[in-house]
Amino acid sequence: MNASMRNGWRELSARLAIGLILLNAITVLLGMVAAESLGMAPLIGGVLLLLISRLGEQPLVTGWLVLLLLTLRMTLGEGDRYLPQEITLSDALLVLVAAAAGFRAGVRFWDRFQTLFATLIPLTGVIAWVLNALNGNSGPLAAGSLTAAQSAMLFGLSLSLALPRVIAICRRDHPGLQGLGWGLLSLISAALCLASGGPWVLTLAVVAVLTVQLIPWCQAAGAVSVRRLRAALLAVLTLGAATAGTLLASPSVLSPQATAGMAERVSLLRCFLAAPFSLWERFALGVGFTNSSGWLCQEIVPGAQQIQANNLLAQIAADNGMLALAGIGALIVAAVLHGGRLICRLPSPVISAGLSGALFSLLDVQIHGGWAQSSLLQVLLGLQLGFISLRLEDR
Repeated sequence: MNASMRNGWRELSARLAIGLILLNAITVLLGMVAAESLGMAPLIGGVLLLLISRLGEQPLVTGWLVLLLLTLRMTLGEGDRYLPQEITLSDALLVLVAAAAGFRAGVRFWDRFQTLFATLIPLTGVIAWVLNALNGNSGPLAAGSLTAAQSAMLFGLSLSLALPRVIAICRRDHPGLQGLGWGLLSLISAALCLASGGPWVLTLAVVAVLTVQLIPWCQAAGAVSVRRLRAALLAVLTLGAATAGTLLASPSVLSPQATAGMAERVSLLRCFLAAPFSLWERFALGVGFTNSSGWLCQEIVPGAQQIQANNLLAQIAADNGMLALAGIGALIVAAVLHGGRLICRLPSPVISAGLSGALFSLLDVQIHGGWAQSSLLQVLLGLQLGFISLRLEDR
């Protein structure tokens, strides 16, 4: 197969993959398929296409294809999500597979994905909102097969991808109709965030977008010590704003059965982070998901059927140990540093939107750990992480 045929096949595969992933997102939002069932086959098919199209240039993709096949039983089998020995969580595995599927994708791929996602998801969300109202459902918007918290993450991601386009267009002299379109999509996404998750989801999305917009200020000309000080200040402001937004609008209203308030969330966080330090074996290997969700912090939420840390890093610390947490932390730091260099090298709306979406996803899973209960959100989170490896040659 010559180079032109390979490029044509890769381009066609990317388009089909985007279509399949978004098709599954729409059907889940409308409640046409269950969040974990054979109805998620188009989503997995999209990830599969992205992996297969990169076999020639990324030989390691073969390994990721094998891992994807290992997750199919849990992803499509409606239950039994975790491997018997809990060597790894299928949730985390699917995130990594999706990140590998988006590895080294070009600007055109991400531009197409972001544009379609930020357009179709808000419009479908409005339909789901209307359907909920017609059915007499009150309370936070739980769109289709998703919970309210999962819906909030989906709409927050849509806002994180749309708002940078508005900012980029408004910097020009004449935004025109395109600016009005992106502005309308941003307003719809913001309204859906409020309907499904409250002000805290909207806060996280805005914080993510503004943080990315300020990254060039951190990298501006000046002494190395000054640039590091600016970066540290921006990191503190980002975490402070996200925390303040969460405290002022507690997400506990989304799942009153799981948590009774912010004090309980803090107690759970402390309990999960302390678990690895009780025994050396737990420090290295963790206690496993079954144990952490069953008895580990039972005194905080007595009688709960399943206990979660509501924080990805704390959950990893308890489930897999501090060594795994250190590895994840190093990956996050590396991704943040590379993302900063990426936006300064090519400051475009696609870059800003991609980094905003990745940062929003990272902040969201520190506030509400329930994202992992949906394969759709796992794949979307993995794709956002995969964006960090953007191939700049397509510019």
